[in-house]
Amino acid sequence: MIIEKRTAKEIVLRLSDTIGQNINIMDTDGVIIASSDPSREGKVHGGALMLLRERLDRLIVESDDQFPGARKGVNLPVVFDSEVVGVIGITGDVGEVYKYGEIIKKMTEVLLLEERAKDLDVIEQKARDRFFNEWVIDGLEERSPARFGALVSALSVDTSIPYRVVATAPCNDPGLSDDTHTEISRIVRRMVARELNGHVFRTASRMIFIIPEPSVPKLDEVMSAIRSRIFSSYSVKIKIGASDSGAVLHLTGAYDRAVSALARAIEADLPAPVTYYDPFDINYLLRDLSPAARKSCLDTLFGSASPEVRSSCLDFASVYLEENGSLDAISGRLFIHKNTVKYRIGKLTQLTGVDIRTCRGAYVFTLAAQIRALSPRLS
Repeated sequence: MIIEKRTAKEIVLRLSDTIGQNINIMDTDGVIIASSDPSREGKVHGGALMLLRERLDRLIVESDDQFPGARKGVNLPVVFDSEVVGVIGITGDVGEVYKYGEIIKKMTEVLLLEERAKDLDVIEQKARDRFFNEWVIDGLEERSPARFGALVSALSVDTSIPYRVVATAPCNDPGLSDDTHTEISRIVRRMVARELNGHVFRTASRMIFIIPEPSVPKLDEVMSAIRSRIFSSYSVKIKIGASDSGAVLHLTGAYDRAVSALARAIEADLPAPVTYYDPFDINYLLRDLSPAARKSCLDTLFGSASPEVRSSCLDFASVYLEENGSLDAISGRLFIHKNTVKYRIGKLTQLTGVDIRTCRGAYVFTLAAQIRALSPRLS
């Protein structure tokens, strides 16, 4: 094992704060890689070099000029997995710091064990992220069943239960650093694991949750808590989309539906904690239409009518549909007489050739209103 400079600096900081002594950590070349006195970092510690070469169990430096780059104090080897991986030195009067020697050596070795455990956790997390990415997005279970089975076994993932897929992304960008994004990811991972026993991985622009089929109220509750936590801590607003139901083993379809629901939540700025994919919501079908196809639908309905006329007609049609054709409700909402409502229905029919009072007419104008919501400029 090699002691990383980052790890060494964290250990020096923690130990110095704990015992109030000046501490140095040297690597196996005797170079000071972390010190309570940053000006000493990068210099060779002659005492540490002798300790390493002679394989001593300790080295006491009696004066500042006894070894090049060394100051008086106590130096001890740091042992990890039965191997000397560096030297730790406590600077100061020998009589005063000698009593700290073994304590600091043991504390250092314990902290190295903690760092190793963290590193292993990171490695395992990256392996799990890579696996879920390949499974959920790339369909690994079909592309390479043998590799999929080996990873499922190695990572202890239960593939026999239904999973709901959830996608989330920020809808504002306050200019956060990479470290802040990483911290947000940690918070979300902890909350999803603790509250829903789920897994989380990141893509370039989204976070994806794979959750054992929860009840909708529970999912709403947890996702609402996640949204509130992220906004209160980092001023980041996120939208969340979820697949319509859980899927067993083959999750790519559920992933696609979750991403579609997320896009719908962002485009329409929906306020709900979670936007669920609805296979009967025509908005999801319209999203797959090209802009040219959407424009063709509106052009067919309105012909050469100006954008202002189209917009006015769709505003009226939307109110008509929302009020289920009730003349009283429409007139009250628009502050016009019922006869004026009838007149406008007639003008709408005359302009488009479609009677909104029929089933087909209601469908056509619903479709037109939804196309406008997706592509406002087309109207």
